[in-house]
Amino acid sequence: MLTDTLCERELYKELFPLVDSLGYTVVDIQDSVIRRERHVHLVIKNREGNTSLEDCSAVSRLVYPRLSVIFDSRDIHFEVSSPGLQRNMKDVREFSIFLGERIKVLIGDNWYEGNLRDFDGSRIELAEEQGVQHYPVHTIKKAKLVSNLKEK
Repeated sequence: MLTDTLCERELYKELFPLVDSLGYTVVDIQDSVIRRERHVHLVIKNREGNTSLEDCSAVSRLVYPRLSVIFDSRDIHFEVSSPGLQRNMKDVREFSIFLGERIKVLIGDNWYEGNLRDFDGSRIELAEEQGVQHYPVHTIKKAKLVSNLKEK
């Protein structure tokens, strides 16, 4: 099931203004400690189009010093990445981030695919081959981006 908790996380609240100031959206943030080393994985999306390696580098250069202050350590494994071509959505908020993108949603035992046209907080609107369909968010078990790259 999709969660609705990303915006409540303290690390999100700390990093969102920095990432937003560069013109990117925070899609996801994961934070863990493995063998006494802090691991932070930040997923970003360029609001103007595709997210490039340069975008990830720019965010990394801005955010890493802040992480050092937050965790009072320089022993941080920090990774910044794009959402990827076939991202499994984790948070309901991602529907607003990926408006206009092609997605698949699992409802019951069936997958439905289409262009994400609208999200009002409680339901999504998908433009499918059969026409426009509306799905309540609480009925969606899984959602993922669909790559628009064609196989050769």
